[in-house]
Amino acid sequence: MMAFGVLSQRSESGQRDEMLKITIVKLQAAHITLQLEGQVINDWVEELRKHCEDTLNLGNRLTIDLAGVTFVDRNGVVFLLSLRSRRVALVRPQLYVAELLKRQL
Repeated sequence: MMAFGVLSQRSESGQRDEMLKITIVKLQAAHITLQLEGQVINDWVEELRKHCEDTLNLGNRLTIDLAGVTFVDRNGVVFLLSLRSRRVALVRPQLYVAELLKRQL
């Protein structure tokens, strides 16, 4: 396991409002899992998109582990669902996140 990046945004009071931690797990030579922790929202959706594109453009299979995701905004849901057409597996979502993804189908 390798931590790829912790992305956060601070509020005016200096507290972390939003965070997305992306950890890369390489299971096999051409299969990578990205473990997400936090919120898939706002600018972090685009950051996640970049990491996914980089992985897929190298010819790797990609799995997104959503077990640590606590919230996904509309852009995040649209992006995650778009990955399915590229044969990306979305695994272990919390019930709330699973319902968001199901309702958007």
